[in-house]
Amino acid sequence: MEISDDEAAQASGGVDQAATPLPDTANAVVHEFGTWSDGQQLQLVKKLMFKLKHKDLMEVASAIKPILCRDFISNLPSEITEKILSYLSPATLCISEQVCMAWQQIVAGKDNVLWR
Repeated sequence: MEISDDEAAQASGGVDQAATPLPDTANAVVHEFGTWSDGQQLQLVKKLMFKLKHKDLMEVASAIKPILCRDFISNLPSEITEKILSYLSPATLCISEQVCMAWQQIVAGKDNVLWR
């Protein structure tokens, strides 16, 4: 499995930081990486991160942030979502509607169950 130019650009926020392509050994490591245990993968990533400069770590952090965001409300069954949101005050429900379009649709709901 080689690192494609698209994957490299996406990981670097769309900016190609590398002036030269990765050596074949890097692609070999990426290929092998997928066969390692979770602990081994984490150990390598930590070692690599300690080798990075601060500005590069900031770029890694920016690339990781969207991956770590989870919209659990939109992914849960509607009955569970309604139960969770039913504990919110009306003021908090109003704020929740402003999070994103998906949450607005959930909070507004087709039956307005949460506003009863």
